[in-house]
Amino acid sequence: MKRRITLLILFLLLTAAILPAAASVKSKSRNKIDNIEIRKITPRTFSHLLKPVNMPMHMELGYELKSEEKGKIIVKVFKYSGKGKMKGTLTEAKNFIKTVEVKKGKSSTYVITPFFVLPENDDCVEIFVVASLVGSKGQELAFSSSKNFISGSFKVFPGKDKPTRDFVRRIGIQPRINTDIETNATTNFNIILNYSVMSRQQAYVELIFQDMADIGTNKGAWRIATVSLPKGTGKVSLQPSLFFENDLAGRNMGISILLWTNPLERSQDALKISEYFLKKKK
Repeated sequence: MKRRITLLILFLLLTAAILPAAASVKSKSRNKIDNIEIRKITPRTFSHLLKPVNMPMHMELGYELKSEEKGKIIVKVFKYSGKGKMKGTLTEAKNFIKTVEVKKGKSSTYVITPFFVLPENDDCVEIFVVASLVGSKGQELAFSSSKNFISGSFKVFPGKDKPTRDFVRRIGIQPRINTDIETNATTNFNIILNYSVMSRQQAYVELIFQDMADIGTNKGAWRIATVSLPKGTGKVSLQPSLFFENDLAGRNMGISILLWTNPLERSQDALKISEYFLKKKK
């Protein structure tokens, strides 16, 4: 089973990271009878997670168990460390596993995993969340996998005020708005926000980078960066490092900032930042 998952992950390492993420979840049945699928997941597939990472993962799983009366869904995370494709190391994340008992039939389940922790000095560059449908003898019947990148960082400066509602407010941003950003190069952003999280113990902030014309729609994003914030108030500095390809040159890019208190449903608060012009690097 471990070898099969490893081969799946090596395949995903060679897969281009093209959003929207929902179309990029990989699923496969081993016996062509039983199935499992990651229908929704937070953080989203192909989102860039900023370090230090300290968040649970929320997912809606659909499954169909036909070959046995009882089974299990086992969720694991695998870390990929290394600079080159196929040259790095793949390891299972320690102290991270979620098991759910299931019965024969077709159904869905909402899974909240343990916290996935990745310190700032960890050399992990990608992670793979794998949900496996397992039979009574421990054999893998089917699996579904989601991939995230690890890049950039963030810092939280907790405040003393008690939260009275859920919101995010922009304080500052670099590079400055209405400046040019070069393609075929990595751009380092620094977005500073005031935040307040009242209704949940944990909330997610997403930075969505996409065409200005697509902001506020369900059309695909070019890049997404995600962090998790604890209940309370304060400031947060988000510093994603993102690479934009040459085929995006000549486009106007905007950034949406979403606060998710209900991870798989809808954002509680949203901001729109405009705009940047993408041009080819000289």
